[in-house]
Amino acid sequence: PSLTLSGALSFSAGEPSALLDNLLTSIGASLAGVLFDGGAQRAEVLRNKAMLEEMVANYGQQWLQAILEVENALALEREHREAMDIQRLQLETAQKALREAQARYIEGLTDYIPVLVSMSSVHASQQALLTSDRQLLSHRVQLCRALGGHWAATLQRPAALEDSP
Repeated sequence: PSLTLSGALSFSAGEPSALLDNLLTSIGASLAGVLFDGGAQRAEVLRNKAMLEEMVANYGQQWLQAILEVENALALEREHREAMDIQRLQLETAQKALREAQARYIEGLTDYIPVLVSMSSVHASQQALLTSDRQLLSHRVQLCRALGGHWAATLQRPAALEDSP
């Protein structure tokens, strides 16, 4: 709150005491306006405090949401990496089985069907691993977004595609 004192002197009064009465009346009216506002200034202060508390609560909620998104993205990546390790083991096993089937075929112990089945298994394992790599990159993008990254603006077109429409 502020208090302003103002007054005006007028020489239209006939007596000097009347001049002083007019000055005090003018000052008194100004004080009454500030001191007796019906609690409007106090209500405005309380409203501003409540708005500040609401903004702080909203900020805290957004902060917690951001932490949750980052934690979820990290957990997804960790789980996905563990699954990829298992897929790599499956690929190695399929490759060993293919080598064994090829060796048995070369020695004349079996026909070519086990080799074809092993090749199919190797190709399926390779495709699953490639799909997992793509999903891992997708999880990385999700993590970047959760961290507030703006990576899309910095992407550049590969030089091999510069001349294509």
